[in-house]
Formats: sequence, structure tokens, C-alpha cells
Amino acid sequence: MFVLDDPQLIERAFRYFSIEELWGIGHRQTKMLNSKGIFQVSQLLDLSTAWVKKYMGVQGLRLITELRGTPSMRLEEVRPAKKSIMCSRSFRHEIQSKKKLAEALGNFASSCAYKLRQQDSVAAKVAVFIQTSRFKKSQYSHHGFLEHSFSVATNDSIEILKHVNLSLERLYREKSAYKRAGVIVSEIRSIAAVQLNLFDAIDMAKRSSLMRVYDTINKKMGSDTVRLGVQGLDETWGQKKEPIAFRSG
Repeated sequence: MFVLDDPQLIERAFRYFSIEELWGIGHRQTKMLNSKGIFQVSQLLDLSTAWVKKYMGVQGLRLITELRGTPSMRLEEVRPAKKSIMCSRSFRHEIQSKKKLAEALGNFASSCAYKLRQQDSVAAKVAVFIQTSRFKKSQYSHHGFLEHSFSVATNDSIEILKHVNLSLERLYREKSAYKRAGVIVSEIRSIAAVQLNLFDAIDMAKRSSLMRVYDTINKKMGSDTVRLGVQGLDETWGQKKEPIAFRSG
């Protein structure tokens, strides 16, 4: 390891290094700076703040500020966990079947639960929404939304799916044709902060072990090798060609 902790040594290094060796300076920016007679890092540091901002933008200004010894970007060793996660899709064809809606929501809920486990988090709430096309107004138009609060925050696919299904039972309208649906988990916190409920009937240790096995098999054998029954097998509910939307707040 070589540490630049001496001002004279740092100055010599800046005279030696060319600008293209700087992290954050690309080929296009190097070409522009070279055209203006700037080749070494030391020359870059002689430029005024106004000039740097004009020709290199805010990112360039941050880079110069850092090189001059003033931290301008906070170092994050660990990426912050998401505060909420939403998984939703618009369907290729409208869905009237409650079974197909349950399969779609089951897949969305499973994805949300997996994301929680990946970041060692749990969610205190899960919400479900189903909606008909906003472009087709009729007596059967419907936008349903229902949220459930867990007695103990969880990342358990089975527990989350259970309440997603209960919500669908309450939201679903037989004569409505649904175009979009989604699942949102929120009030996310670290799994280390979970407070157990003494009256909870679920054996959390066994369920956590089950989820670890579930994730391990899917990681080794391929995504969705192991699925919960409500997710279905063929995904005939379909979707538009757009990615699953994971959003954080």
C-alpha cells in the first residue's frame, strides 16, 4: 500500500499523473480538456471553480473539490436498505379470473419477500392493489386497495402471501376485468430489530430456516425452481413487456 499523506508528495503526484487516469474522467472529457491544453492533474487543479462548473458540470466540480482535499461525497460502505418495495405489472390481457389474479399477486408477493430477505430486512405492512383499465370507464370499473399490518414484522413468503390472498378475497369483484395489480411491503426495518410477539402461533425459527432452504434451492437450481402453490406453474395470466417494478421510498 502506498499512502499519499505528505503535501509535497501529493503535489508531485499531481504533476506526474495525467487526467485520463482520474476516476470519473472519461474519454470525451479527456479529449475536451486536452484541446484546452490541460493534460496533467496539477493543471486541472489550477482551474477556477467557475470554469470547472461551466465545462465539467457538477460532477467535475465535486471531483476537483475532492482532489483539493475537501470531501464532497459521503462514503457509504453499506448501501442503505429500501424503505418500501413495490412489485407490480400491467397485464397483457384483462383478467376476470380470481384464480389468475391470485397467481399474479402470489408471484409479486414472493418477489417482495425475497427482496426483503436479500437485504436482511422485514416489513411491518403489506398492501395489495388491483385496478381495471383507467381508459375504460364502466359500471364495473374498480380500483381496490387494502393494507394489512403484521403483529410481528416479517420477510416470510408464506406469511406475506397469506395476507395478500385474504386481501384479494375482500377486494375482488367478479364482473370487473382487471388490467393491473401489485403488492407493496412497507415500514421496512432491519431483521435485528424485530420484536417477537409471545402470542404468535408461528415458529419463527423454523420458518426462517425454511425460507433459507427455499432461497438456496432457487439460487442453485434457477429462479422459481421452488414455488408456493398459489403462484401457479405457467403464468398464463401474462404481462406486458415491462420489468417488474421494485421501488423504494
